[in-house]
Amino acid sequence: LAARILMPEAPEKIQIATLRRISMERLILLEVPGDMVFRFTAPEAWWDIAPELEGNQKVERFCLCRHFGVEEELRPLGVSATLMKEFFIAMGVNETMSRSGLQALLTRKPTGRARGPTWRGLTIEAIEDVTWERRRQQATREAEDAARREREQARAAEEEAANAVAIIRQRLETIERSKRQLQESLECTKRREEEVSVEVRRLKGLWRRSEENQRREREAQNDREKDCNNNNSNNNNSNN
Repeated sequence: LAARILMPEAPEKIQIATLRRISMERLILLEVPGDMVFRFTAPEAWWDIAPELEGNQKVERFCLCRHFGVEEELRPLGVSATLMKEFFIAMGVNETMSRSGLQALLTRKPTGRARGPTWRGLTIEAIEDVTWERRRQQATREAEDAARREREQARAAEEEAANAVAIIRQRLETIERSKRQLQESLECTKRREEEVSVEVRRLKGLWRRSEENQRREREAQNDREKDCNNNNSNNNNSNN
C-alpha cells in the first residue's frame, strides 16, 4: 500500500526494494513537547500501545496515532486516520507495541542513519519508564503483601480480642458464681444467727425460770424453817 502510494508507476520489485530501504531510514519524525526531535525507522515506531503500557506517559507520547491519527487535523487534508494507520503499518511500523517488544527494541543494536546533531532515535533515556509496568506490578505486589499482613494482623488482633473477651467472660462468670455462693453463705449465716438467737433467748428464758424456781424454793425453805423454829419455841414455852 505504501509503495503504491509513493511510487504508483514503478514496478512491484522496485516498489518493494525501495520501500524496504526507506523503512530502514530514520524518516519518521516526532517532535515531543518538552524534548528534542526524534527520528525513527519504521521497525522502531509504533502506532499504538498495548493495554499493559497504558498510563506510561513517556511511552504514550511516541504513539503515532497521537501525532498522525487525529481526525480533526486530517479532515482538512482529505485523509482519514484509518488510511494513515494502514500507510504506516504498510511501511513496517508496529501496529501495537507491548512491554516485551519495547524492551527488545531498546536492547537491540541501532539501525539506520541519524542526520543532524539534535535528531536521534529511540533510547532508554527517552522512555526511562519502560519498566513502569514492572515497577507497578512490584508496587502492587508489595501493596497486596502489606494488605495481607495487615489483614493477618487484624485477624490476630481479633482472635486475641476474642480470647480476651472469652477470658473476661469466664472470670465474670466465676465472680458471679462466687457472688452467688457468698450470698448463699451469708443467708445461711443469717439463718444460723437467727437460730442461735432463738436458742439463746430460749436458754435465757429457761435460766430465768430456773432462777425464779430456785428463789421460790429458797423462800419456801426459809418459810418452813421459820415455821419450824416458831413451833419449837412454842413447844418450849408450853413445857415451861
